[in-house]
Amino acid sequence: MQLKKNEIKIIQLLLASPDYISTYDIATSTGIPRRLVRDEISNVRVICHH
Repeated sequence: MQLKKNEIKIIQLLLASPDYISTYDIATSTGIPRRLVRDEISNVRVICHH
């Protein structure tokens, strides 16, 4: 399964963050709507657990 651009942006932010980062912070930093951030994080979790 190939990652989408938004998923890659989110993963990069998560990896770069030394502490907890909220979906609001991710949305603000990437320009991705907060609801979509939550959906994309769910997709990333599914991909990572396969």
